[in-house]
Amino acid sequence: MAYKFDKSGKVIPPTAEEIAAGDADGSYIVVKDQGVMKNGKHYWLYLQLKPSKYRAFMQAAKAHKTIKHKDYGTILKLGFGKEIPVEVKAEMAKKYNCDDNYMKNQKEKLKAARTEFDKKQEDKKLGDIVAMMKMQQMKKK
Repeated sequence: MAYKFDKSGKVIPPTAEEIAAGDADGSYIVVKDQGVMKNGKHYWLYLQLKPSKYRAFMQAAKAHKTIKHKDYGTILKLGFGKEIPVEVKAEMAKKYNCDDNYMKNQKEKLKAARTEFDKKQEDKKLGDIVAMMKMQQMKKK
């Protein structure tokens, strides 16, 4: 994933057209969800989402809302307990390229992309200052 930034350095999210194209071409996102049901039983699951459902799912999860997972996508694997069995993690990694460190890795990639963006912005500013100073020198002559 290549990150795009606006002039202020804020990440530009995918457009509605880009998300719709992802839905149309069969792209999907697999998310891992773990929690506690109303009866106190711990669960874990892997959910396959269309790109257009991802943001709504993540907002519901972040708000700790009760989630009907089937409203968002297809449940690929479901189990009960606090921990996901190692063999299930391995299967999901092999079949769907799931990575327990995905968010951490994405944050690191975003940080690196932002650092590169900031460096380019700073270089551009310096270039503009040098060009302005040269123009002032030329006017003085």
